[in-house]
Amino acid sequence: MKAILNPAAAAALHRDDCELVLMVELLTRRDCLSVRCACKTIAEKGALPGSPNSLYERHKFLMKQRPWRVLRQGLKQITGALYVEILEETIGAILK
Repeated sequence: MKAILNPAAAAALHRDDCELVLMVELLTRRDCLSVRCACKTIAEKGALPGSPNSLYERHKFLMKQRPWRVLRQGLKQITGALYVEILEETIGAILK
């Protein structure tokens, strides 16, 4: 990864990390896709910038970070259809 000298650019670099995590979560739960296929779908629809592989690698990196793991664990406590419905309401429109 390139070194970023501008702090504003560094802050804006991955502002969509939350969207990436939630989109992958929605696609893996609702459509039973693998993480790799979910990232491919996100890239093909143009929902987030980046190639399928770069989105996959970002997601893999994020899932190793504690805040994202805790978020996912908390979200998993919401069960079944309600969980998918909440994800569709919050992030689903971007994937259509």
